[in-house]
Amino acid sequence: IKYLKKNYEIISIENFENRLRNNTFTNHEIVLTFDDGYANNLYVVEPILSKYNLPFTVFVSTEHITTGHFFPTSVNRIITKGAGLKKIKIPSQNLNFSLTNKNEIRKSNVKISILLKTLPVQQVEAITNDLIRNVSNEQWLELKDKYKSVRPMNWDEVIELSKKENVTIGSHCMLHICCHENQNPGEVKKQITNSKIIIENKLQTECKYFAYPNGDYTNYSNKLVSKTYSLGFSAKGRDK
Repeated sequence: IKYLKKNYEIISIENFENRLRNNTFTNHEIVLTFDDGYANNLYVVEPILSKYNLPFTVFVSTEHITTGHFFPTSVNRIITKGAGLKKIKIPSQNLNFSLTNKNEIRKSNVKISILLKTLPVQQVEAITNDLIRNVSNEQWLELKDKYKSVRPMNWDEVIELSKKENVTIGSHCMLHICCHENQNPGEVKKQITNSKIIIENKLQTECKYFAYPNGDYTNYSNKLVSKTYSLGFSAKGRDK
């Protein structure tokens, strides 16, 4: 952060929008954004960036904020890499994985991650639940506490963060679904539009910005975002 502040102009997302619309970029700007809505955004990120008086944006997935459920990729890492299991089962996909060495663990984690990022949301939820069922309820609670660094904020924490002068809250869908072509269009519409409504109701302020989970988008989702938000953001290029 010291390096970025010294060598670049770190601007707010609102300032970014203004320069974009007025074609006044200097090509020396940086916008700081954080996806998902992890609790560490409030307890680690905010104190550091406020110390340097720097603006930043957090894109939150509203359903995870509401329920406290860990994100699917977090569950995957915890179960495959952090639970100390020798094997895991994913019945919904008829898959079994051996985790007896580092190579098997890595390959299993990667394969499951690909499924979580490419399948429709209902199958992603089923896989996530299958992963958790590889441990007892008591073990899962212990693992959640052990890896609490990846827990999502709750609404009280999001509200607290939103009240900071240098912070903007944007949408990251409801369930952190990847808006690719395998998703049902109706589900994509619900995730994009309802998350905005939820954020605005909870924070009592306009939610103007959206970031695509995993960067995935389609022409259909882009049309929805353009109708619903001032700007949408993706980590991927314009080759689709």
